Amino acid sequence: LEVATLTDSTGAEIGYCLGIAVDGVGVRIEGTRQLDVQAGRDDFWDAIEALAIDLAGRWLLLVRDQAEARIYGDAAGMYNCVYDPVKGGIGSTLLMSLLRDIEESDEVDYTRTLADGMRLPFGRTRDAHARRLGVNHYLTLDAWSETRFWPKPGMLEEVPEGEELTVVAAIRDRLAAIFAGIATSVPTAIGVSGGNDSRNLVAAGKDTLGHIKRFFSWTHNFNSRTDYRSAALMMETLGYPVERHMATAEPFTEDEIAHRNACYQRMTGYAVGLHQMYNIKMQSQPPAGEVIMTGNVMEALRAAHWKSTKPNRRNTLKFGLKRCLFIGGHLFDAPFIRQWLPEYRAWLEALPQDARNRYIDVTFAEHNLPNLGTMFFSYQDNFLLCPFNDRRIVQLCAQLPIDYRFRNQANQDFLAIAAPELCDVSFAEDLRRGVAQAS
Repeated sequence: LEVATLTDSTGAEIGYCLGIAVDGVGVRIEGTRQLDVQAGRDDFWDAIEALAIDLAGRWLLLVRDQAEARIYGDAAGMYNCVYDPVKGGIGSTLLMSLLRDIEESDEVDYTRTLADGMRLPFGRTRDAHARRLGVNHYLTLDAWSETRFWPKPGMLEEVPEGEELTVVAAIRDRLAAIFAGIATSVPTAIGVSGGNDSRNLVAAGKDTLGHIKRFFSWTHNFNSRTDYRSAALMMETLGYPVERHMATAEPFTEDEIAHRNACYQRMTGYAVGLHQMYNIKMQSQPPAGEVIMTGNVMEALRAAHWKSTKPNRRNTLKFGLKRCLFIGGHLFDAPFIRQWLPEYRAWLEALPQDARNRYIDVTFAEHNLPNLGTMFFSYQDNFLLCPFNDRRIVQLCAQLPIDYRFRNQANQDFLAIAAPELCDVSFAEDLRRGVAQAS
């Protein structure tokens, strides 16, 4: 676990940064970082909050002033913080945070995460009292209270017409700085596929690709094989090979499968079910000890989770709850909606008005992506993170017009600015269509 010590301007220790964090100018927080703050001053927490808003990566800040201690987390809650106000335990998962026996919750049934893939909603855990810290909220210890600190009013206002390319260029510049801050400071690998996210990542970071230890793909079915083919074409264009980690042809026994599933479930604290990124049949994985960059947050650049550019206002709350992806398909039913819609409404009404106008973008960051971070804890040998996990990038994506993003023009413009040589390389979906047509 990467841990950096934080000191104030006098050199006094005021806290720690856990995980991988890159500041607003692209410098990683590591070793001992002296901050231009002084414990006890009236502006202390304003300065700490400004630092938290500027940080990218997967991290937690644990900071103490003379009279108060707080925890701040990353932009999409990918570094979990679970706390128990009963005994005062804090950890990355429920089982790490409890200093007592579990008191079963009557609001959620954690076994559904194992049986039908439900993800525990709105910070709930298996325990009746323990909670996961809400994204973009800080936790005040002792009082065990959560307070929203981002976004501020006006941050998600749509940019004026004609400024789209300026915003896209700013996203590219910020992502390039984050990429360089990670790749040049720690052994790093990148999982590449045939979609927008990894293409945008290597495009933004192409000047620093020489620092990357390896590029790799997992292949275990037809779709992942075409993802690999597209990724290999992409990286060949940039002059780098791609390792292929394949699923074994030999089936596991039922006991082996049960054991591997149980290990995964324990590692994630029984908070989420199995996921395609954790495939029990994979026979090889990237070497241990590397930070692995992956992509997801930039789905906001495609407005992938919006239903259309003109959402039906009568269904706004129900649609927003559905896009939390707490549960899928026919299981998103009337009882589930009745139980959780009031809480979604309360969450929405607590946002600034401009953020409410971008409610799906904020829903994606605060309710969908934290579950991805929970899954990351199942990888014990490597530290996974999304370089896109940055409040500035989330803000810039959300400020772009929804229709501009929805028709994928933002992604196309991003690639044309960052790495025009990749514009003509086939995406995985293009290869799949070609295979389908040929057959």
